[in-house]
Amino acid sequence: MNPMTEGARRVLFIAPSLFLSNFIDMAENYQYAVGIPTINQWPLLRKHLELYAEDMPNTPFIILDNGRQGIALDGIGKPGQFTLLDSPVNLGVAASWNFLIRMIHIDVEYAFIVNDDVYLGLQEREVDTLIYRELSTKHVILAHGDKGFSSFIINREMFEMVGPFDIDYYPAYYEDNDYVMRMSQLGLEPVNIKALTPRVFYGSQSIQKDPSLNENFAKNRQRFMDKWQSEPSKKLQGENN
Repeated sequence: MNPMTEGARRVLFIAPSLFLSNFIDMAENYQYAVGIPTINQWPLLRKHLELYAEDMPNTPFIILDNGRQGIALDGIGKPGQFTLLDSPVNLGVAASWNFLIRMIHIDVEYAFIVNDDVYLGLQEREVDTLIYRELSTKHVILAHGDKGFSSFIINREMFEMVGPFDIDYYPAYYEDNDYVMRMSQLGLEPVNIKALTPRVFYGSQSIQKDPSLNENFAKNRQRFMDKWQSEPSKKLQGENN
């Protein structure tokens, strides 16, 4: 069952007016911002955020906590750099991505979505250069590294054209494969940029900690095959969580 109820939607989607004023003020000066969903990896994520605060000191971040982990961002980064939002339920991967992308796209062209169990190792100037040289010349863009959608950048035009990720792939897996198939129907395809490959990739740490998050893996795979009459791409399969 997908617990993304109407009540949960209301709690989350009033967030801009309640919680994001600092984020929006900061993001107005940037082309991109980073969104990170998390459910049970706060100790690991905290280490990564401390590194991001050094690597990307002027980049705004939104952290979406699906697991009520009691996250405290005190002492990490500049004031207002990291914005924390708590969900009353686990939204799942697709709905979390959709929420973060929508929030970021309010004022920022590029949403940079990153798993909580990876570390990018990119410096701010490297992301700026990547966007300027490789992404800004394209009207619509979705770019990822060699670890699939564990880290990816999507611009506003792409998200508006293709639409949100399908939340019925709950709680995780095959929402990325589905999105790529929907892109292909519009004559679009993602761009693989090696610079977006995380320097540290642990791989499905959330599921190792809570195997129930993987209980719909076979069901979601079958849903994909029924919908598209094809096997999911092995290039992305299983790399987003």
